[in-house]
Amino acid sequence: MRAIAALLTAVALCAQPACAAGVDPIAAMIDANDPFAVADLLSAPNHLTEPERALLEGAAAAMRFDDEAAIVAIERATQSGRLPPALRRLAQTLLGGVYLRKHDYAKAADALGVAYTLAAGEAALTAQERLTLKQTRDVAVALLGEAPQSRDALHEGSVPIKRDAADLARVEGRVNGVAEAFVLDTGAGYSTATRSAAARLALRLLPDEVVVGSATADSVPAQLGIAQDLEIAGNRFHNVVFLVMADQALTFSGGAYKIDAILGFPVLSRLGRVEFARAGEQETFRAGAPSGPGAPLGDLYLDGMRPIAALQLAGAGRVRLFLDSGAKATSFNAAFASAFPAVMRGATTKEVTFGGAGGSQTRNVRVLSSATFVADGRARKLASVTVSDETKNELGTLGQDVLRADGGFALDFNAMDFVFLPAK
Repeated sequence: MRAIAALLTAVALCAQPACAAGVDPIAAMIDANDPFAVADLLSAPNHLTEPERALLEGAAAAMRFDDEAAIVAIERATQSGRLPPALRRLAQTLLGGVYLRKHDYAKAADALGVAYTLAAGEAALTAQERLTLKQTRDVAVALLGEAPQSRDALHEGSVPIKRDAADLARVEGRVNGVAEAFVLDTGAGYSTATRSAAARLALRLLPDEVVVGSATADSVPAQLGIAQDLEIAGNRFHNVVFLVMADQALTFSGGAYKIDAILGFPVLSRLGRVEFARAGEQETFRAGAPSGPGAPLGDLYLDGMRPIAALQLAGAGRVRLFLDSGAKATSFNAAFASAFPAVMRGATTKEVTFGGAGGSQTRNVRVLSSATFVADGRARKLASVTVSDETKNELGTLGQDVLRADGGFALDFNAMDFVFLPAK
């Protein structure tokens, strides 16, 4: 079951490549969400205006999860009054996304509202891009007046991982004192609950309906719910936002399989270093472990609320992959095929079906006979990997077939480091 919770892309920060069509080249570069390209441009910025440089610095900081630096730089760019319309819209979109990630809902709503107004006069944007921006703004507006998510002092803690019928990682946690087996999904932009789970966990539902995109549908209706208290791996959170969806939206295989609750990026990213560790058939989720020193430009960065890993692919070079523990298999997309035509020679074709909130889709994909991924000197090899015709900024998705191999993996949100854990 592919990317069940990657569905929850409430904050996309205009991440579609079409944003680049016919617009300012600085906007195209930021829309591509490639921190290495942005860093290269900033290393020789003489031809940039000061507002352009500030906007690029803000975008780079946002990708590094340095939200305070991102806000300072982006606001410096917007206050100059010298950005062209496309860059003004993009700057406000970025600013709104960072504020939403920081749980400052009022400032997020203001910035995203300005961005949506500017988007109306931007001919290069597609209807889908405007819809995504509207959905993000509506989430921020629905949360106006809510207290920000907070966390008690961080503690090192661990909890066993149990695999369910779809092979997704589930761990025991508590919401408002009620036990719940959560799916852990690094690809989920928000934590999620079905309506029946929301009632059982005593989530406080907000009145406004929102609409979010999914892996298989542009618009899936939902409500927002607030968990007063949430405990996971010995750590306690407050005022945690959940997307609350109809039970059938997270029910699959004719009712044989159902997800009741998902823990997504806003919780996982505030646990410091998290490990999905594997020793033989035993798996453990660890949180709050000490961080190592961070690199100026590490191999983990963010696209809004989506973690991206920058790995080395044998025979190709650096590839940027959406890191999705809810995806069963690693895959590439059309951007990969375009970037590495030599690697695609000899690929075969087959038909695959994948599911998400709102239904399932069947697509023809190409298949590579092997792929070897390297992170920090550790290599993991797949016997085959699919290449879809989807158009994305990142080159594919890093799924469980790589992430669960050997000793598992770690995400260090302090050092912004992605790690293949050693086998034990």
